[in-house]
Amino acid sequence: MSRTIVVGDVHGCYDELLALVERVALKESDRLVCVGDLVVKGEKNREVLDLFMRDARFSSVLGNHDRALVEHWKGARAELKPAQERCRAELEDGRERYAAF
Repeated sequence: MSRTIVVGDVHGCYDELLALVERVALKESDRLVCVGDLVVKGEKNREVLDLFMRDARFSSVLGNHDRALVEHWKGARAELKPAQERCRAELEDGRERYAAF
């Protein structure tokens, strides 16, 4: 029987996300859905995004922190908060790929 695991506010906390995946014993038939904010506050934003992009079991809706970053990359938002700016710098070399996700 497949399950849908719903999480929120991952915020770049990759290690904690992996611990959660292990704790719930995520199976190949399961899905993990994030209800927004994959990035910004934690230290491993790239790892979180890469996991969600490569593993079809993982999906997400756009949260306000995610949206702020995408809007900045598209030129629709000039200023970012300090944590958002740090995240932007971390992801800058892959920004087109991440913005498309």
